Amino acid sequence: MVRATSLKEATSNKEMERPIRDVENFIKKMRNQDIVVLYEKARSIIVDRDNPEPLSQALASSISNYEMLGKGGGGGAFLPERVNLANECIEYINDAYTEGLIKENKEKLRSQVEEMQKQLSKLSIDHEVLMSENNELRREQAAANESIPTLSNTIKELKEENTLLKKKLDCYRQDSGIARDSTGSKLMAQVF
Repeated sequence: MVRATSLKEATSNKEMERPIRDVENFIKKMRNQDIVVLYEKARSIIVDRDNPEPLSQALASSISNYEMLGKGGGGGAFLPERVNLANECIEYINDAYTEGLIKENKEKLRSQVEEMQKQLSKLSIDHEVLMSENNELRREQAAANESIPTLSNTIKELKEENTLLKKKLDCYRQDSGIARDSTGSKLMAQVF
C-alpha cells in the first residue's frame, strides 16, 4: 500500500535535499573545471583549533566521503547520512570561499567566450549567406510567377495553331484525294 506524503513531509524532504543539491553542483563545477580550489594555499589553513587538519584535507575528505556514500546507493535509507555529509562539505566549502581559496577558472571562461564568439561569427556569416540565397530564390520565384501567364498564353496559342493546322491538313487531304479511315490508315481516293 502506497502512503500519501503530507505537505509537511514533502517540504522537509526538499529542505533536506537542498544541501545535497548544492554539494552536487559544487562537485560538478570542480569536475568541469569551472572553479579552481587553491589547495596549496588551503594546506596552510587549519580548520579549527580542536582539529589540526588543514582545510585542504578536510574539504577533500568530506567530498570523498560524501561521494562514497552516494555511490553506495544514497537512496532513502541513506538520506539522513548524505544530508549530514553534505552539510559537512558545505561548511568546508564556505570556509574555502571565505578564505578566498575557491576561484572561478578565468582561463576556461575566457576560452569559452572566445569559442562562443567564433561560433557567433560563423552563425552571422551563415545567416548572411542564407539571407542572400533566400533573396535570390524570391527573385527567381517572382520571375517564374511573371512568366506563368505568358506560358499559359503561349500554350493556348499553340493549341489554337495546332487545331488550325489540323483543319488545314484535313482540307489539304480532301483536296488531294487522300482520305483516311477511322484508324488513320490511308485510303486511296477513287478516281472516276
